[in-house]
Amino acid sequence: MMEVATLGEVCQFVGGGTPSRKREEFFRGDIPWATVKDFKGYWIEDTEEHITDAAVASSATNIVDAGTVLLVTRVGLGKVGIAKRRLAINQDIKAVVPNERVLPEYVFWFLLSQGPTIERMGTGATVKGVTLQDVRALRIPVPTPAEQRSIVDILTRAEGIVRLRRQAEAKANAIIPALFIDMFGDPAINPKGWREEPLSALVEGFKYGTSTKSGAVGLPALRIPNVVRDAL
Repeated sequence: MMEVATLGEVCQFVGGGTPSRKREEFFRGDIPWATVKDFKGYWIEDTEEHITDAAVASSATNIVDAGTVLLVTRVGLGKVGIAKRRLAINQDIKAVVPNERVLPEYVFWFLLSQGPTIERMGTGATVKGVTLQDVRALRIPVPTPAEQRSIVDILTRAEGIVRLRRQAEAKANAIIPALFIDMFGDPAINPKGWREEPLSALVEGFKYGTSTKSGAVGLPALRIPNVVRDAL
């Protein structure tokens, strides 16, 4: 049977902080300082703000090494990333440092899978946050190191395929309208002088669908909620 542990049993957590905004010179350094708004992807390569060594020394922020797993515990609950370089973090982020029992990348994918759970754990009227105690109590399967590496490899390759598909879709969404206009012209002004006819002259007729649920007619019934991207 696979071993199961709490996240607190296999990881340590390091918090962050914000240097004083009254000291403008603190934010003129070259140390990346990560906040929730920097979680635009899984890899945190750079940040919108940078701070100085003096800012680090005089505040609760901490610097973490490249490869550290970062978990958002306030405002953007459930967001997870990996530091691509050495950087500092603010108080809305926890650095998750695993011990020898689990691989950092494995912990990353586990936390990513727990995003909805962590989001539901959040409390607060205006700004929701999750306590470190609740995060530490999350139960994580602990397979062998070889199995962990295999899981990480499979999920990383799958994520790469999904990312490439999204990039291809974005390019298609930009290219297809341009190709249509190049071939047929802008429908709004019809610059190529195509003959125009009402739609009713080009179809045999229009039919209404059923309002009966699919179970009652014995066949699937397509309804408005079903018309979503990639879900037909």
